[in-house]
Amino acid sequence: MYYSKVEEAIEKANGLNKEDYKDFTKVEEAINAVVRGKNIKEQAEVDEMAKAIEDAIAALEKKPAQAGSKTDQNTKTNTKTNTKTNPKADSSGIPKTGDHENAGLMLAMLYLSGAVIAGSVVIWKKKKYRA
Repeated sequence: MYYSKVEEAIEKANGLNKEDYKDFTKVEEAINAVVRGKNIKEQAEVDEMAKAIEDAIAALEKKPAQAGSKTDQNTKTNTKTNTKTNPKADSSGIPKTGDHENAGLMLAMLYLSGAVIAGSVVIWKKKKYRA
């Protein structure tokens, strides 16, 4: 457990693209402030280092997307693609889920199966009392 939280926080920070954020220096400073070699009795200090990295990541501010930038173009392309490829999507691009077209058929099948079970019970009881 010693440094597992610190390692997770560092991996999370390394997974971010520095260019997407206004100021990434606080995250780098928090990572550079990690002191290795602490023993189990100093776990609280190690946890504080992990918290410092997580807090720095949480405080990051994204740069505003510039018109015509690659990210902006990808977002527009993905929105168009998702809307066109999913014919059941409404105007907001969110796909509709569920199948309510056969609700009447399902209800009819439920009643029919209940009737079959009830009829079977009645026939079984009649045979039982005849014998």
